[in-house]
Amino acid sequence: MINDQWCPKCGCKHHGEGSLSKYIDSLLDKDGNCTFNPEQLCIYCDLPVGNLSMGGPLVCPSCDCGHHRDGRRWTLQDAMLKYDHARRAMAEHGIS
Repeated sequence: MINDQWCPKCGCKHHGEGSLSKYIDSLLDKDGNCTFNPEQLCIYCDLPVGNLSMGGPLVCPSCDCGHHRDGRRWTLQDAMLKYDHARRAMAEHGIS
């Protein structure tokens, strides 16, 4: 993908930019097509991720920032429950 084009699937502008894009390029299949799925359920809240976040394609932007979708911040108890849920979800996806 050329640097001045936005990816229509993930919204990223950095596919193919070398070492800075190793994470982003991991979303590409062998033909160079982006495999990001906005309907993938977040490993923390079980809602569709919607957009790519710094936490990766399995984490919604809200959970990546420690917030509920309504904007409230997670409490410590919320975080502990969400982290436990995420560990189980990651195991289901085969991620260690």
